[in-house]
Amino acid sequence: MDAPRDRWLRRILVPAFVVVALAAAWGWSRRAELAEYGMRYVPIERSAMMAMLLWQANLPQGLFRVVVLGDSLFLSRDEEHAQQVHHIPLAESLKEERVPAAVLPLVQTAFRPIHFWYILDDILETRPDLVVIEINLRLLGLQRHLPASYRFAGLSRRLPLRRMGMLRTAMQVEEIDPVEPFVWKASEAMGTLYALEGVRDLGRGMLTDLGNQTNAWLGLIAIGRLNPFEELDTVEEAELMYGWEPSEHPGVEALRGVRDELQAHGIPVLFVVAPVRLELLRKLGVSAQIDLNTRIDRLQVELAASSLEWLNLSAALPDSSFRDHQNHLSEEALGMVADRIARRVNRSLQVEHANIMQDLYARKILKAVKRVPNPDIAAH
Repeated sequence: MDAPRDRWLRRILVPAFVVVALAAAWGWSRRAELAEYGMRYVPIERSAMMAMLLWQANLPQGLFRVVVLGDSLFLSRDEEHAQQVHHIPLAESLKEERVPAAVLPLVQTAFRPIHFWYILDDILETRPDLVVIEINLRLLGLQRHLPASYRFAGLSRRLPLRRMGMLRTAMQVEEIDPVEPFVWKASEAMGTLYALEGVRDLGRGMLTDLGNQTNAWLGLIAIGRLNPFEELDTVEEAELMYGWEPSEHPGVEALRGVRDELQAHGIPVLFVVAPVRLELLRKLGVSAQIDLNTRIDRLQVELAASSLEWLNLSAALPDSSFRDHQNHLSEEALGMVADRIARRVNRSLQVEHANIMQDLYARKILKAVKRVPNPDIAAH
């Protein structure tokens, strides 16, 4: 009775094993080429992560150390040289506020709260005096609309086991299953980290092409997902981008976790809500319906952020300061944002200094009182 079933299993399993073995051999022989291909889709590994490793190796001394976490809203591109990228000039703005500082910008296109959580231990090793976290409301509105190439799933290998269970919902939204971080860890150990990312992207590209060809053959129209990195110029897109409740997005769980962990290590956090093209929303007629101010207030409450930890710049700039409908800023406008952040940082430092001096003054008075004998006791 078992013989036919065994033959059937051999007919299925043996060819499958051969195919997998051949694919593995092909992938290993082309791992350098695939790694180069994969690196194009993991720019965070080449830029921000490399900058962080260099920072850790040679920590700036005698300066106020600031780590900035954010996405492309804290970047600006040169109009004439598209490849030239300018980071938010926070160090210069802090210098003008008489706060000598060294700034580490861990800023990358499509960088989201879940990614801050992935690299939290690395951030702690930089021993910052302050962490500035940019909040892009567009990315706290959408959940399952991001292109696969913006997942940066390889970063999940840096997630410690003790933290995996804390962000289960956020990881599900990012389509990261519990096994994937271990796969990436093993891939890194074998030296095939970027090759694996290259294989994944090649596979996604092949499936996309196959799907498009099939749709064309059947005469069907492909239904795409809204990409938050495309232009926003219709009422429907505006409602999809901002009509969600950001305080209910799973990314808030990651933001709160990052803040709590940093505070536990004595590192203050400043949340900065990035500027929004409010004039565009008013022109589209959805400003009152969306009511961003109320949504942002609820987000602050959900994060339990104090007034010194919260800087809402959503209405800080006119539409002329933006380069596109995605809320990307001109270089000049990015400098204005940096100035606002620097002023808030300076104010926080002054409040902290005043609190320290008040505490020292209170302790000094208490010691002086203890040294003065009680006259009632002395009379006896």
